[in-house]
Amino acid sequence: MRHYSASDTEHEEHMKIRCFNVKHCFFESYNLAENLIMHENLIFYADDDKDELFIFEEAVKEIDIALQTFHGGEVLLHALNHPPPLPRLVFVDLKMPILDGYDVIKAVRSSDLIKYVPIVVFSTSKNIDTISKCMSLGANLYITKPMSLELTIKAIQFTLCIDWDNFHPTLEQFYYKPE
Repeated sequence: MRHYSASDTEHEEHMKIRCFNVKHCFFESYNLAENLIMHENLIFYADDDKDELFIFEEAVKEIDIALQTFHGGEVLLHALNHPPPLPRLVFVDLKMPILDGYDVIKAVRSSDLIKYVPIVVFSTSKNIDTISKCMSLGANLYITKPMSLELTIKAIQFTLCIDWDNFHPTLEQFYYKPE
């Protein structure tokens, strides 16, 4: 596992890029004014629970993808608003202090710079009102956190197979339950 520290942020201690089983882990350089390119080999995950971050990291070790984790929504939002890198997909927990998952979704969807980045809510809640609220705010998918590493891997792999440009789910399709 290789670690790359993020730069140009006061939150460096919370931001690390972790590359697992990736032959080439690099970030394309580009001019933001010209074209914003998503890094196809990178996902972001924000959670305030270090154990949840660790489980997610362990799952990603089994998948050919790079991961950048963030301890909190405000750190994630800072990274998204100051690319590169720009991930192909963002996973976010709902219950976080300072800036929760709902706030992250709202901020991303209201930003011209990052509004098209797919957002997957990764939460323990199974409440239909919570799920509906996430959908109405603009999240792309809702996943209840699985109870095993194997199911976490399956859930992440499922999201990597979705054609986000053409995925317009019903409420039933929006809520993914790994089994």
